Amino acid sequence: MFCYKCGSEINDNDNAKFCRHCGAEIRTISTEGSADSDSKTDHTENLSAEIKAKKKISKGLIFGIAGVAVCIIVLVLILGSIRPTNVSTETEEIVSSTETKESGKDEQFEVTQQTESTTKEDVDIKTIHMSPDNMRPTILETSDIKVHFNRFSYANGETVFEVNFIVENDTDEEISVLLTDVIVNGYDVSTSTGKTLVKPGHKANCDSSVWQESIDETGESEWDTIEGVIEVRKGYWDDILYSIPVVIDKACWEYEGEYSKNNPIDPVVSSDLTEIPEGATVISEENLYPKLVKEDDVTATVSDYSYANEKTVFEINFTIENNTDEDLEIFLTDVV
Repeated sequence: MFCYKCGSEINDNDNAKFCRHCGAEIRTISTEGSADSDSKTDHTENLSAEIKAKKKISKGLIFGIAGVAVCIIVLVLILGSIRPTNVSTETEEIVSSTETKESGKDEQFEVTQQTESTTKEDVDIKTIHMSPDNMRPTILETSDIKVHFNRFSYANGETVFEVNFIVENDTDEEISVLLTDVIVNGYDVSTSTGKTLVKPGHKANCDSSVWQESIDETGESEWDTIEGVIEVRKGYWDDILYSIPVVIDKACWEYEGEYSKNNPIDPVVSSDLTEIPEGATVISEENLYPKLVKEDDVTATVSDYSYANEKTVFEINFTIENNTDEDLEIFLTDVV
């Protein structure tokens, strides 16, 4: 007899209750002489025959699919073994062209590297501590760049503390110096940079200021030091050449006037004046801030000297009080 579910042949002598092929329960149908029994037997035989036919069809379909798959694989292998000579040539040309281009890029990069003018030297970078005992330190000194601290000052109404540097640039590129990454009492504080780019072969001032607004935002009214980094850069915001850690005591700004008074800058010696024009005002180390004009409506006084931008060397500032009804200006001219 056959399993009604999977159609597998079952030995009648096994007396098993379940099909050993699919596990379905074996249903024994009696064939003793009733028409009903004969009908059931015929039904079982027909069912078994139908299942056998389906199994044959299923197996045939599987073998057919497998045969098609084998044919496809063989065809792919045959086609893969054929390599057109023109494809090979074109591929080699593309690879050769790519290698040439890459080689050209490398050569160009090497030339760029060789013509790069401002390169970073190996210098010993140490933290600089500015205090009343160290008011004018040398910030950086290499074969091409020298940065000296020039002065502390109180800046305009929006900033508090200005730091000023004298920069000598013997490189072939513009450079700038600024104070950045400032921390006051553990808070990050904004800074501003001056507008001076020191051109190649020039000496000029660079300044940077600590913003009052940012300090106020910390809510700290008392502080003793500013911690930050002095950066020497190509241009304003290009590559950083040197980063010098710095600590600045607040006392430096308070002591600036006293220090300048006790440590006057040595004057540049030039040819002595043989004649002094009548009525001329002689500005010298002994007479740094003279009154140039003192009238009822106009007063003019020399207020400051400094190194200016790359187009000028020595800058002279004047303070003017104008009580007239017209605009006034003052400048230095007819210089010999």
